[in-house]
Amino acid sequence: MDKKKELLKYPINNKYTLLGMEFLRLHNHGQSLIIRTKFSDSFEKHNYDFLIDSLLKEEFVNFQLTDFMFARAKGFHGPFSTKKLSSKSYTKIQSDDFLSFVTEIVTSERQQTPNISKDIYEKLESFLSIILQENSITFFLRQNKIRKSKDKNEFDHEWSHALNEYYEFLIFNPSTDELFVLVLAYD
Repeated sequence: MDKKKELLKYPINNKYTLLGMEFLRLHNHGQSLIIRTKFSDSFEKHNYDFLIDSLLKEEFVNFQLTDFMFARAKGFHGPFSTKKLSSKSYTKIQSDDFLSFVTEIVTSERQQTPNISKDIYEKLESFLSIILQENSITFFLRQNKIRKSKDKNEFDHEWSHALNEYYEFLIFNPSTDELFVLVLAYD
């Protein structure tokens, strides 16, 4: 009977600790946010659905993000309502694909938006080289479309209309039990 009690308590005690946040201005209409966390247990003891759902319950990933503002806000995750996100919102991708996706996103030409400078791109690359380890497991938030139509009633919340593009990646490092969240946002 004691083993059953331990099994029921076990996942409840696990949580992420926020180790830091880095903001990097990509240009006048773009920014990146890197959130560094550490899990209280070994990643290898859990499946990634559990790990992602646990992350989404943490207060520090409740925020509103626009081009000009970052604010912690319960019930919000960037341009999305936290009620609409779960582990099923994320797709596992290969680490090589992660680097290609990020490069494609930040170097894409956008109307009325400056290109990323060489200095800022190199700074972002240096962050990514620190984050991405040989055994990293990466996920991509599939809900990068902020709105599906021009119907203003389809926005998740009052600030979600402030962004045109939102990309989020989760980078799990099993050797250190650290998780990095990389957000790229454009207005």
